[in-house]
Amino acid sequence: MGAASVTVSALTLLRPWWLLALVPMLIACWILFSRNRKRSRWEAVIDEALLEHILEPVVGKNAIWPLLLSIFGWLVAILVLAGPVWEQQPVPLTRALQAQVIVLDLSRSMDADDLKPSRLARARHKVTDLLDLVAGKQTGLVVFSEVAYVVSPLTDDAETLKAFLPALESSVVPVQGSRLQPAIDKAVELLERSSVNRGAIIIITDSEVQAQDITAASSAAGAGFRVSVLGAATRAGSPITQADGSYVEGPDGQIVVSSLDRPGLQRLANAGGGEFVVLSADDSDLRTLSSSLETPAENDATSTEQLFEQWIERAPWLLFLLLPLAAMVYRRGIL
Repeated sequence: MGAASVTVSALTLLRPWWLLALVPMLIACWILFSRNRKRSRWEAVIDEALLEHILEPVVGKNAIWPLLLSIFGWLVAILVLAGPVWEQQPVPLTRALQAQVIVLDLSRSMDADDLKPSRLARARHKVTDLLDLVAGKQTGLVVFSEVAYVVSPLTDDAETLKAFLPALESSVVPVQGSRLQPAIDKAVELLERSSVNRGAIIIITDSEVQAQDITAASSAAGAGFRVSVLGAATRAGSPITQADGSYVEGPDGQIVVSSLDRPGLQRLANAGGGEFVVLSADDSDLRTLSSSLETPAENDATSTEQLFEQWIERAPWLLFLLLPLAAMVYRRGIL
Protein backbone atom coordinates (compact mmCIF):
# COMPACT_ATOMS: atom_id res chain seq x y z
CA MET A 1 0.00 0.00 0.00
CA GLY A 2 1.63 3.26 -1.06
CA ALA A 3 2.21 6.31 1.09
CA ALA A 4 -0.41 8.19 -0.92
CA SER A 5 -3.09 5.98 0.61
CA VAL A 6 -2.38 7.26 4.13
CA THR A 7 -5.12 9.53 5.47
CA VAL A 8 -4.31 12.27 8.00
CA SER A 9 -7.01 12.68 10.67
CA ALA A 10 -7.44 14.61 13.89
CA LEU A 11 -5.29 13.54 16.84
CA THR A 12 -6.86 10.55 18.57
CA LEU A 13 -5.84 8.53 21.63
CA LEU A 14 -6.26 4.78 21.22
CA ARG A 15 -5.86 4.15 24.96
CA PRO A 16 -6.86 7.40 26.71
CA TRP A 17 -7.26 5.77 30.14
CA TRP A 18 -3.47 5.70 30.44
CA LEU A 19 -3.64 9.47 31.01
CA LEU A 20 -4.82 8.64 34.54
CA ALA A 21 -1.20 7.69 35.24
CA LEU A 22 -0.50 11.43 35.30
CA VAL A 23 -2.26 11.62 38.67
CA PRO A 24 0.34 9.64 40.71
CA MET A 25 3.09 11.49 38.84
CA LEU A 26 1.70 14.89 39.89
CA ILE A 27 1.29 13.69 43.48
CA ALA A 28 4.89 12.48 43.59
CA CYS A 29 6.16 15.75 42.15
CA TRP A 30 4.18 17.80 44.69
CA ILE A 31 5.57 15.75 47.59
CA LEU A 32 9.17 16.04 46.42
CA PHE A 33 9.00 19.77 45.75
CA SER A 34 7.22 20.37 49.08
CA ARG A 35 9.96 18.55 50.95
CA ASN A 36 12.56 20.54 49.05
CA ARG A 37 10.92 23.88 49.98
CA LYS A 38 10.63 22.82 53.61
CA ARG A 39 14.33 21.93 53.74
CA SER A 40 15.20 25.29 52.17
CA ARG A 41 13.46 27.14 55.03
CA TRP A 42 15.50 25.22 57.61
CA GLU A 43 18.73 26.05 55.77
CA ALA A 44 18.16 29.72 56.58
CA VAL A 45 18.33 29.13 60.37
CA ILE A 46 20.66 26.11 60.76
CA ASP A 47 24.41 26.32 60.52
CA GLU A 48 25.67 24.85 57.23
CA ALA A 49 28.05 22.47 59.03
CA LEU A 50 25.14 20.88 60.88
CA LEU A 51 22.74 20.54 57.95
CA GLU A 52 23.86 17.09 56.82
CA HIS A 53 23.52 15.75 60.37
CA ILE A 54 20.09 17.20 61.04
CA LEU A 55 18.18 17.16 57.77
CA GLU A 56 17.49 14.10 55.63
CA PRO A 57 18.98 14.29 52.13
CA VAL A 58 16.34 15.20 49.56
CA VAL A 59 16.34 16.74 46.13
CA GLY A 60 18.29 19.94 46.50
CA LYS A 61 18.98 22.95 44.38
CA ASN A 62 21.99 21.33 42.76
CA ALA A 63 20.16 18.04 42.08
CA ILE A 64 16.86 19.24 40.64
CA TRP A 65 17.68 18.01 37.14
CA PRO A 66 17.38 14.26 37.97
CA LEU A 67 13.83 14.92 39.15
CA LEU A 68 13.05 16.84 35.98
CA LEU A 69 14.46 14.02 33.85
CA SER A 70 12.34 11.52 35.76
CA ILE A 71 9.24 13.61 35.12
CA PHE A 72 10.16 13.86 31.44
CA GLY A 73 10.59 10.09 31.20
CA TRP A 74 7.27 9.48 32.94
CA LEU A 75 5.49 11.85 30.56
CA VAL A 76 7.00 10.19 27.49
CA ALA A 77 6.03 6.71 28.74
CA ILE A 78 2.44 7.79 29.46
CA LEU A 79 2.18 9.45 26.06
CA VAL A 80 3.32 6.28 24.27
CA LEU A 81 0.96 4.08 26.30
CA ALA A 82 -1.98 6.40 25.56
CA GLY A 83 -1.43 5.72 21.85
CA PRO A 84 -1.68 9.09 20.09
CA VAL A 85 -2.46 8.58 16.38
CA TRP A 86 -3.27 10.93 13.55
CA GLU A 87 -2.85 8.81 10.41
CA GLN A 88 -4.94 5.98 8.98
CA GLN A 89 -4.08 3.46 6.30
CA PRO A 90 -6.45 1.11 4.44
CA VAL A 91 -5.61 -2.54 5.11
CA PRO A 92 -7.07 -5.45 3.11
CA LEU A 93 -9.11 -7.95 5.11
CA THR A 94 -9.71 -11.33 3.49
CA ARG A 95 -12.88 -13.13 4.52
CA ALA A 96 -13.50 -16.75 3.58
CA LEU A 97 -16.60 -17.33 1.47
CA GLN A 98 -16.45 -21.12 1.66
CA ALA A 99 -15.60 -23.55 4.44
CA GLN A 100 -16.33 -27.09 5.50
CA VAL A 101 -17.21 -28.93 8.69
CA ILE A 102 -16.26 -32.55 9.25
CA VAL A 103 -18.84 -34.45 11.31
CA LEU A 104 -17.54 -37.66 12.92
CA ASP A 105 -19.76 -40.35 14.43
CA LEU A 106 -18.59 -41.48 17.91
CA SER A 107 -21.45 -43.87 18.63
CA ARG A 108 -20.65 -47.32 20.03
CA SER A 109 -21.27 -49.00 16.67
CA MET A 110 -18.19 -47.22 15.30
CA ASP A 111 -16.08 -49.60 17.41
CA ALA A 112 -17.18 -52.50 15.19
CA ASP A 113 -14.28 -54.27 13.50
CA ASP A 114 -15.68 -55.09 10.06
CA LEU A 115 -13.29 -52.34 8.95
CA LYS A 116 -9.90 -53.19 10.45
CA PRO A 117 -8.83 -52.31 13.07
CA SER A 118 -12.20 -50.63 13.69
CA ARG A 119 -14.62 -48.33 11.91
CA LEU A 120 -13.63 -45.43 14.12
CA ALA A 121 -9.89 -45.95 13.66
CA ARG A 122 -10.33 -46.01 9.89
CA ALA A 123 -12.57 -42.95 10.06
CA ARG A 124 -9.94 -41.00 12.01
CA HIS A 125 -7.31 -41.87 9.39
CA LYS A 126 -9.72 -40.74 6.69
CA VAL A 127 -10.26 -37.42 8.51
CA THR A 128 -6.49 -36.90 8.41
CA ASP A 129 -6.49 -37.51 4.65
CA LEU A 130 -9.45 -35.18 4.26
CA LEU A 131 -7.66 -32.41 6.18
CA ASP A 132 -4.70 -32.77 3.83
CA LEU A 133 -7.11 -32.48 0.90
CA VAL A 134 -8.58 -29.20 2.16
CA ALA A 135 -5.32 -27.81 3.56
CA GLY A 136 -5.40 -24.04 3.90
CA LYS A 137 -9.19 -23.81 3.91
CA GLN A 138 -11.38 -23.02 6.88
CA THR A 139 -12.43 -26.33 8.47
CA GLY A 140 -14.35 -27.19 11.62
CA LEU A 141 -14.80 -30.47 13.49
CA VAL A 142 -17.99 -31.79 15.12
CA VAL A 143 -18.53 -35.17 16.80
CA PHE A 144 -21.81 -36.77 17.76
CA SER A 145 -23.61 -39.72 19.31
CA GLU A 146 -26.93 -38.92 20.97
CA VAL A 147 -25.76 -35.28 21.25
CA ALA A 148 -23.49 -33.25 18.95
CA TYR A 149 -20.37 -31.48 20.23
CA VAL A 150 -18.04 -28.92 18.63
CA VAL A 151 -14.44 -30.10 18.87
CA SER A 152 -13.05 -27.15 16.93
CA PRO A 153 -14.57 -24.06 15.30
CA LEU A 154 -13.48 -23.11 11.79
CA THR A 155 -9.73 -22.85 11.44
CA ASP A 156 -7.16 -23.09 8.66
CA ASP A 157 -4.70 -24.84 10.99
CA ALA A 158 -5.06 -28.48 9.94
CA GLU A 159 -2.35 -29.62 12.35
CA THR A 160 -4.41 -28.44 15.32
CA LEU A 161 -7.39 -30.45 14.11
CA LYS A 162 -5.21 -33.52 13.60
CA ALA A 163 -3.98 -33.22 17.18
CA PHE A 164 -7.55 -33.77 18.44
CA LEU A 165 -8.10 -37.01 16.52
CA PRO A 166 -6.28 -39.57 18.74
CA ALA A 167 -8.50 -38.60 21.71
CA LEU A 168 -11.76 -39.09 19.80
CA GLU A 169 -13.09 -42.42 21.10
CA SER A 170 -16.65 -43.60 21.61
CA SER A 171 -15.96 -43.61 25.36
CA VAL A 172 -15.51 -39.83 25.52
CA VAL A 173 -19.17 -39.04 24.80
CA PRO A 174 -21.31 -39.07 27.96
CA VAL A 175 -24.52 -40.35 26.33
CA GLN A 176 -24.56 -43.11 23.74
CA GLY A 177 -26.85 -43.07 20.74
CA SER A 178 -26.69 -42.12 17.08
CA ARG A 179 -28.66 -39.08 15.96
CA LEU A 180 -27.65 -37.36 12.74
CA GLN A 181 -30.07 -34.43 12.86
CA PRO A 182 -28.45 -32.61 15.85
CA ALA A 183 -25.03 -33.11 14.26
CA ILE A 184 -26.14 -31.56 10.96
CA ASP A 185 -27.76 -28.65 12.79
CA LYS A 186 -24.59 -28.08 14.84
CA ALA A 187 -22.46 -28.02 11.69
CA VAL A 188 -24.82 -25.51 10.04
CA GLU A 189 -24.69 -23.35 13.17
CA LEU A 190 -20.89 -23.42 13.10
CA LEU A 191 -20.79 -22.29 9.47
CA GLU A 192 -23.40 -19.57 9.93
CA ARG A 193 -21.64 -18.15 12.99
CA SER A 194 -18.50 -17.79 10.90
CA SER A 195 -20.40 -15.75 8.27
CA VAL A 196 -19.38 -17.90 5.30
CA ASN A 197 -21.59 -17.67 2.22
CA ARG A 198 -21.47 -21.35 1.39
CA GLY A 199 -19.78 -24.50 2.59
CA ALA A 200 -19.76 -28.25 2.86
CA ILE A 201 -20.64 -30.69 5.61
CA ILE A 202 -18.92 -34.07 5.41
CA ILE A 203 -20.46 -36.71 7.67
CA ILE A 204 -18.50 -39.89 8.47
CA THR A 205 -20.96 -42.34 9.99
CA ASP A 206 -22.53 -45.79 10.09
CA SER A 207 -25.87 -44.51 11.40
CA GLU A 208 -29.33 -45.43 10.20
CA VAL A 209 -31.12 -42.47 8.64
CA GLN A 210 -34.41 -41.12 10.01
CA ALA A 211 -36.92 -38.73 8.43
CA GLN A 212 -35.74 -35.81 10.58
CA ASP A 213 -32.19 -36.35 9.31
CA ILE A 214 -33.35 -35.94 5.72
CA THR A 215 -35.16 -32.74 6.70
CA ALA A 216 -32.04 -31.38 8.41
CA ALA A 217 -29.89 -32.13 5.36
CA SER A 218 -32.40 -30.45 3.07
CA SER A 219 -32.46 -27.35 5.30
CA ALA A 220 -28.64 -27.23 5.29
CA ALA A 221 -28.61 -27.36 1.48
CA GLY A 222 -31.18 -24.57 1.40
CA ALA A 223 -28.84 -22.45 3.51
CA GLY A 224 -26.02 -23.00 1.02
CA PHE A 225 -24.22 -25.89 2.74
CA ARG A 226 -23.86 -29.17 0.85
CA VAL A 227 -24.12 -32.35 2.91
CA SER A 228 -21.99 -35.28 1.81
CA VAL A 229 -21.72 -38.66 3.51
CA LEU A 230 -18.85 -41.09 3.92
CA GLY A 231 -20.22 -44.47 5.01
CA ALA A 232 -17.96 -46.18 7.56
CA ALA A 233 -19.08 -49.83 7.51
CA THR A 234 -19.30 -52.85 5.27
CA ARG A 235 -22.40 -54.24 3.61
CA ALA A 236 -22.25 -57.38 5.78
CA GLY A 237 -21.86 -55.39 8.98
CA SER A 238 -20.55 -56.48 12.38
CA PRO A 239 -21.82 -57.02 15.95
CA ILE A 240 -21.58 -54.01 18.26
CA THR A 241 -19.17 -54.47 21.16
CA GLN A 242 -20.02 -52.96 24.54
CA ALA A 243 -17.55 -51.47 27.01
CA ASP A 244 -17.24 -54.80 28.89
CA GLY A 245 -16.46 -56.66 25.67
CA SER A 246 -19.88 -58.31 25.29
CA TYR A 247 -22.08 -57.84 22.23
CA VAL A 248 -25.18 -55.68 22.16
CA GLU A 249 -28.37 -57.78 22.08
CA GLY A 250 -31.82 -56.85 20.82
CA PRO A 251 -35.13 -57.28 22.67
CA ASP A 252 -35.35 -60.81 21.31
CA GLY A 253 -31.97 -61.75 22.79
CA GLN A 254 -30.29 -61.89 19.38
CA ILE A 255 -26.95 -60.16 18.82
CA VAL A 256 -27.41 -56.89 16.98
CA VAL A 257 -25.43 -56.64 13.75
CA SER A 258 -24.69 -53.11 12.58
CA SER A 259 -24.52 -52.78 8.80
CA LEU A 260 -24.39 -49.81 6.49
CA ASP A 261 -27.72 -48.17 5.64
CA ARG A 262 -26.69 -47.41 2.06
CA PRO A 263 -30.15 -46.42 0.75
CA GLY A 264 -30.75 -44.12 3.73
CA LEU A 265 -27.33 -42.47 3.54
CA GLN A 266 -27.77 -42.01 -0.21
CA ARG A 267 -31.09 -40.25 0.38
CA LEU A 268 -29.39 -38.09 3.03
CA ALA A 269 -26.69 -37.02 0.58
CA ASN A 270 -29.26 -36.39 -2.15
CA ALA A 271 -31.30 -34.17 0.18
CA GLY A 272 -28.13 -32.29 1.11
CA GLY A 273 -27.05 -31.80 -2.50
CA GLY A 274 -23.81 -33.69 -1.90
CA GLU A 275 -22.19 -37.06 -2.55
CA PHE A 276 -22.45 -40.44 -0.85
CA VAL A 277 -19.44 -42.77 -0.91
CA VAL A 278 -18.33 -45.74 1.15
CA LEU A 279 -15.03 -45.45 3.01
CA SER A 280 -12.31 -47.11 0.93
CA ALA A 281 -8.75 -48.23 1.57
CA ASP A 282 -7.43 -45.87 -1.12
CA ASP A 283 -8.27 -42.27 -1.91
CA SER A 284 -11.05 -43.01 -4.41
CA ASP A 285 -13.68 -42.00 -1.84
CA LEU A 286 -12.04 -38.62 -1.27
CA ARG A 287 -11.70 -38.02 -5.01
CA THR A 288 -15.45 -38.47 -5.29
CA LEU A 289 -16.12 -36.23 -2.30
CA SER A 290 -13.80 -33.51 -3.61
CA SER A 291 -16.40 -32.48 -6.18
CA SER A 292 -18.78 -31.50 -3.38
CA LEU A 293 -16.05 -29.35 -1.82
CA GLU A 294 -15.53 -27.25 -4.94
CA THR A 295 -17.04 -23.81 -5.24
CA PRO A 296 -19.73 -23.59 -7.95
CA ALA A 297 -18.44 -22.30 -11.28
CA GLU A 298 -20.61 -19.22 -11.20
CA ASN A 299 -18.97 -18.18 -7.93
CA ASP A 300 -15.44 -19.47 -8.22
CA ALA A 301 -13.91 -17.06 -5.70
CA THR A 302 -13.15 -18.65 -2.35
CA SER A 303 -12.59 -15.39 -0.49
CA THR A 304 -13.38 -11.72 -0.67
CA GLU A 305 -11.12 -8.80 0.07
CA GLN A 306 -12.40 -5.78 1.95
CA LEU A 307 -10.59 -2.70 3.17
CA PHE A 308 -10.74 -1.27 6.66
CA GLU A 309 -8.95 1.76 8.07
CA GLN A 310 -6.13 0.96 10.51
CA TRP A 311 -4.47 3.54 12.71
CA ILE A 312 -0.70 3.98 12.26
CA GLU A 313 1.07 4.32 15.62
CA ARG A 314 4.24 6.39 15.43
CA ALA A 315 4.46 7.31 19.14
CA PRO A 316 6.52 4.17 20.06
CA TRP A 317 9.49 5.83 18.35
CA LEU A 318 9.54 8.20 21.33
CA LEU A 319 10.73 5.31 23.48
CA PHE A 320 14.23 5.88 22.10
CA LEU A 321 14.26 9.08 24.18
CA LEU A 322 14.03 6.92 27.30
CA LEU A 323 17.12 4.84 26.53
CA PRO A 324 19.60 7.41 27.89
CA LEU A 325 17.43 7.82 31.00
CA ALA A 326 17.27 4.05 31.49
CA ALA A 327 21.07 3.86 31.23
CA MET A 328 21.46 6.60 33.85
CA VAL A 329 19.36 4.66 36.35
CA TYR A 330 22.20 2.13 36.67
CA ARG A 331 24.68 4.85 37.71
CA ARG A 332 24.84 5.23 41.47
CA GLY A 333 23.67 8.55 42.78
CA ILE A 334 22.16 9.81 39.53
CA LEU A 335 18.46 9.39 40.44
